Order: sequence, then structure tokens, then C-alpha cells
Amino acid sequence: MTSLNIQLMLKNKVLWAWPIIAVLVALLVGWYGDIQSAGNNYSFLFGSGNSPLLTSGFLIKQITGFFILIAIIGLPTHFGKNLESNRASMLLSKPISRTDFFISEFAAVITVTLIYTLITNIVLAVLLAVEAGIFPYQLYLGILFYIPLYILAIYVSIVLLLVLTRSYLASVLIAFLLLAPLSGFLLEAETFLSFMGLNTELMVGLADGLSYLVPSTAGVDKLMVGLEMPGPDAAAMPEMSGVLINGFVAFNWQLFGFVLLSCLPFFLLSFYLMRRKQF
Repeated sequence: MTSLNIQLMLKNKVLWAWPIIAVLVALLVGWYGDIQSAGNNYSFLFGSGNSPLLTSGFLIKQITGFFILIAIIGLPTHFGKNLESNRASMLLSKPISRTDFFISEFAAVITVTLIYTLITNIVLAVLLAVEAGIFPYQLYLGILFYIPLYILAIYVSIVLLLVLTRSYLASVLIAFLLLAPLSGFLLEAETFLSFMGLNTELMVGLADGLSYLVPSTAGVDKLMVGLEMPGPDAAAMPEMSGVLINGFVAFNWQLFGFVLLSCLPFFLLSFYLMRRKQF
């Protein structure tokens, strides 16, 4: 069933906007921008006109945000349609287990996301080769890691909400506008609680525990881009030290494990509810 899901998702016209936008952005950057080598294998410098040069990590973070948004809008439509009573009854009447029905959805989402991310990398590689004669392979690996991991973290939330509500619009909006920001608050709870004067041991411990129960898109951002929330005595600009900024020497395995663990509760609950759901 995974291969069928992949074929159907690749036919999703909303997702076609992803590679189209990637090509258009590359053309605009190549025409109006100035790309320079940063002298390493994980970044480049970008400027336009008289504007100061920006690091590639900042630029990539902004651009990939569009691709992630397209994926968040387009990918859940497939699972949402499969949960409709008539369609679900027809699919499950065939020799397909509910486990296969559920797991194949995630396998297809990861595969399709990797395909589109790979296309994005190819477009970026051509742009950098033509404009600056560079091949920052660690940057390409970072992008190939970042986009699918972020989409997986937020898609787990969407799937749980779809199983509970069957409402595509509500599921996407709640996951994107509520749960994703909530994961950021929980990840940096001690800093926020300090601002509010509530940084007691009980409150910090409670927030830390809850952070393992909500899929941490903020953890993916911190791992890959390294945006730190500035504390009361911190500099005005947050530190940027993630993989897209400093290459895989900055990879934090502990944070990566935390991201995966934070996705597990929603995934298991979705699977349990899916096994018991009546159509």
C-alpha cells in the first residue's frame, strides 16, 4: 500500500508548487543576488545590491519555510480522504490490515518528502555551482535531513487530530498555529518562565515533562538552525549554531533523540485510536 500512497501523493497538484517555487527562487537569487563562497563545505554567503551579506543558514531557513508550509497543506489531504467512512470501509474491506493502513501513510509521507527535498537540493546545487563554483555538500545533507524531520514532527500532530476529528482544516490549523508554537515554549520553558517570574522547580519540571509529549518542531529548528531564545543577560541577537550554520560538527545527538521521543506519544496514540476506530 505504501507504493500506491506514494503514487497518489506525487499526483497531488498542491505539492507541485514546491519544486516550481524552488526553481523560481533559484532564478531570482541567481539574477538579483550575489553568492560567494564561505570557504567551507557547509555554507555560502548571499547579498543583494548594497545589502550586507547573509549566511546561507538564515536564507535557507526562510526559503524552506515555504516548502514546509506547502507540504503541511498538501500532504494531509490524502490521509484525510482515506479516513472518510466510504473510502476507509472500501480500503479495509481488502486484505489490508489497519497497521499497514496506518504505517504505509507515514512511509509514503517520508518518501515523498525526501523526493521533493532531493529535487530542491539539485536546484540549489546547480545554482551554487553556476554562480559561485562551490559544492557545500554538508549543507545539502543538512537540508535533506531538516525538511523531512520537521515535516514528520508536525505531521504526527496532524494525523492524531485527523483521527480524532476527521477535519482536515482544523487539524492543519491546530498543528501549525498551536502545537508547533507550544513546542517552542516547552523547549525554552525555563527562559519564558523566568520572564514571567514563575521559574519554580515544580513549573520547570512540569514543562520539561510536557515537552516530551508534544512533537517538537522547535527541537528540529534548534538542531538544524540553532536559534537560541535570548535570556535576560543574553545579547540582542540569538546564537545561531545549528547544522545549517556550522555543519554537522554542530549536530546534537541528544537533541535529535529528544525530537524523536517527543513524536512517539502522538504516534502511538494515533495508532491505538486508528486500530479501534469505527468507519
